[in-house]
Amino acid sequence: MRDEFYADRRDLWKWTVALDQAAERNIVYVAMYRQNRARLIPSGVRSDVATFFADEWEYVARELKCARIHRLSKKIVPLLDPYDLSIVDDYFTNVCRHIASRANGENCLVFVDPDTGIGEGRLKPEHVALKHLALIWRSMHSGDELLVYQHNLPQKREDWVSRKQRDLAKALQVREFAVESKPHADVCFFYISK
Repeated sequence: MRDEFYADRRDLWKWTVALDQAAERNIVYVAMYRQNRARLIPSGVRSDVATFFADEWEYVARELKCARIHRLSKKIVPLLDPYDLSIVDDYFTNVCRHIASRANGENCLVFVDPDTGIGEGRLKPEHVALKHLALIWRSMHSGDELLVYQHNLPQKREDWVSRKQRDLAKALQVREFAVESKPHADVCFFYISK
């Protein structure tokens, strides 16, 4: 998740679903944090305006806005290590280490929040790969739940939701009916109990 998306309308659904699904459990928030895109100043902008906003962007970028989510609930434990495709396997190894290190008997909701959802085909920075979701699944305890954020795709909803459920079930080696979905507005959430 990039800070530029923090507190947008999708976050309203994202955290409503996550807190409802978690019930009394803690939420391990796998933010997949990515730096904001560099902002370009178009030609023709006054130099004093350009300088002012360049300084403002730098100032605002110093704080990880998405780290503020812990203020919503004490149950949210954000994992905010930088997410970069060049170190993606190390990133998920660290996530799994964190999940597996909990005390026995302490269940949680593991909420994976890529910018747009589960990748299909060549992995892009805004996606999470099925193989990485499978790694997370293997590190989870019995009684945990996995929640994955997904933007709507430009296809008939029933078609792509079914395909994603089938692909996720295959990757996690669970039955397809075990992968449930919750659509809201222009997003969908997939969740699976272990």
